[in-house]
Amino acid sequence: MTLMGSDGFVRLCATVAHGRDSIARCAVARALAETDGDAEVVRHLVALLGDDDPNVRMEAAASLGRLRAVEALGSLVDRLERDQDGGVRIEAVKALSNLLGAGAIDPLIRCLRGAGYPDLDYRCHDLDYPVSSEVESLALKALGNCGDERAVEAVIKAVADENNHHLQEAGFYALARLGYPLATDFLLSQLSGGGRSGRRCAAKALVEVDAGRFPDSPVYADVVGGLTAALGDADPSVRVEVIRALAHWGPVTAGDIAGRLADHDPDVQCAAATALVTVAGPKAAADLRKMPVGADGKVRRHIITLLGRCGGETDEAALLSLLDQKDAVRLRREIVEALGNIGGAGGQSRLLSILTTPQEDDEIRLAAVNGLKASLTPAAPSGQHDAAVAALRSAVRDPSLHVAVAAMSVLAKAAPTEVVSLLSRMVQDEVDRLAIRLPANGGNADPTPPETERTEDEEAGDPASSTLASILAANPRREPETGEKSELPANTGQQTIAAVHLLGNLGQPGPDVLVALSAAAASSDDGLRAAALRSLGRLGERNALPLARAGLGAESRDVRIAAAGALAELSGGEAVESVVKILLDNSDPMIRRCAVDALKAMGDKAPPALLIRALGDEDRGICRAALAVIGPESSWPEIGDQLLLLLFNGSDETHGEVVRTLARISSIDAERRLLAIAGDCSSEHLHGICIETLVAMRAAEPGANGKTKCH
Repeated sequence: MTLMGSDGFVRLCATVAHGRDSIARCAVARALAETDGDAEVVRHLVALLGDDDPNVRMEAAASLGRLRAVEALGSLVDRLERDQDGGVRIEAVKALSNLLGAGAIDPLIRCLRGAGYPDLDYRCHDLDYPVSSEVESLALKALGNCGDERAVEAVIKAVADENNHHLQEAGFYALARLGYPLATDFLLSQLSGGGRSGRRCAAKALVEVDAGRFPDSPVYADVVGGLTAALGDADPSVRVEVIRALAHWGPVTAGDIAGRLADHDPDVQCAAATALVTVAGPKAAADLRKMPVGADGKVRRHIITLLGRCGGETDEAALLSLLDQKDAVRLRREIVEALGNIGGAGGQSRLLSILTTPQEDDEIRLAAVNGLKASLTPAAPSGQHDAAVAALRSAVRDPSLHVAVAAMSVLAKAAPTEVVSLLSRMVQDEVDRLAIRLPANGGNADPTPPETERTEDEEAGDPASSTLASILAANPRREPETGEKSELPANTGQQTIAAVHLLGNLGQPGPDVLVALSAAAASSDDGLRAAALRSLGRLGERNALPLARAGLGAESRDVRIAAAGALAELSGGEAVESVVKILLDNSDPMIRRCAVDALKAMGDKAPPALLIRALGDEDRGICRAALAVIGPESSWPEIGDQLLLLLFNGSDETHGEVVRTLARISSIDAERRLLAIAGDCSSEHLHGICIETLVAMRAAEPGANGKTKCH
């Protein structure tokens, strides 16, 4: 598709780079990084390193770093050591970190010795501290990856001062990655005799030391010995980091870690418990059960949770005993969750008892519901399975919404056959209680939405002539008698709405489900009706089209939006275009968004006129959604025209998405126009946009590998 080869594109960029518009020059600097990076490209970028605008210099330095341009080493060093703009120096040091094997190590060491050149600080952009600190930190990180022993001494000198707290963590990690004996010795000396920050950073960094993680490694004994000694550090935060570091050095450290379970600081105790499980696995449970009497509540909760992850029958018995203790009232939720994770028969029996006890706290009963999953696995005894299913079936109608929804979800995953009939009946019962019967036309008494020509697809969805109609006819609803007043609340329970939502996620619903959802979609309760319409849309139930059409005229906005979404999902054939037109005419942006969803479902059959209309919507969210619909098959000239209009006149919110869309459709007409504008001196203010868009379009070409292709 590309009209201009790589050489021609570079020449175009060079021409734009000599223009007066700094935004265009920035775009050129970014664009050249997407080429093959030959000598000519590097020469142009080096020239841009001397631009008067610091933003252009920043972009040029960043591009040279991405291209790993060895030829630019001297120029990048010059910017690092002399540029008065902090942002340029930051990009220069980042670029040099990509040239470590090409002579960048010495300049980075000089930068470190010069503390990032604070005398050059001119402006700090959005940073809360001098740019030189950021430059120095980046140099530290780069030297940590160089593998050169010359860097060790410079890094140590930079971080040895305890006042350099902002550098110590990065510097200590750099020393750990360098891994030379001098570096490791310095970290160990800081661990034992440094300041509070130095000791903590040293412990964290020692995790990175490459000692092979084997006891016969010469460094292993030194590091593990140093960390073990530091377990007695006076500062709890240091002890926490030491414990975490020891966990990375293997099971041999388990005994020392277990000793910290009796530490006087709760955070240290929790860190020790977690680390012990990491290094010892299920064997850690024996130590965890020796919970100190009167331990901090935070510690006890943490240990109970860990026992649930690694414990067995012995731990289950201990937890059941703890559950009955009066001082464990505040630990009940953690104990119940742990019993559920262990999944033993005794614990499952206790969870059933908790779930069926109304006086129990709802939060605890919710944990019991989730814990009963173990009783629903194939390995569970049949009696245990049946008891759990029975309890969960009852919990589906629990007064607590959270308990009810959790019970539905657990049953849906573990016993789908059970839950389908149960929830269908639940929804049907609610509709019966509301005393509503489906009208003959498949809708209720809402204002009639705009008429559309009925196609064969829509006729097939008419309940008056469908299979669904015969099912509904066999299950008539009771009409309320004249003068009868309902004692029900105006809105149905959230449990029923949750059931409707869950039924809509079933892969292959049976007739009972469709009957219940269709009846709910015609009910007088707005929440139930909207949920049912959404579920019918997700299930692809074409017979619900009349219900969705009727919902467009509902007084409730939620129902109208749900109806629009269902129409977008259910319409097919010739009906789609007429439905999309109706939805796009609606004043509600949420409903117009549903029209875009319908266009997306049509794929390459989406009418260009409707896509263009959505692209021109006053709501930017709808415009962005329409942009996402446009694919490679949508390269009609009129679409390209609308995209260019948005590119040059649209909002900042849509600019990036328009560029990506133009890249997807590979419109040769759009590229021709962009090249013409980029070469027009009178349109200099548009050059930057054109260059960025052309780069994106060329990078999307097959075989480009993210770079501008040569032809």
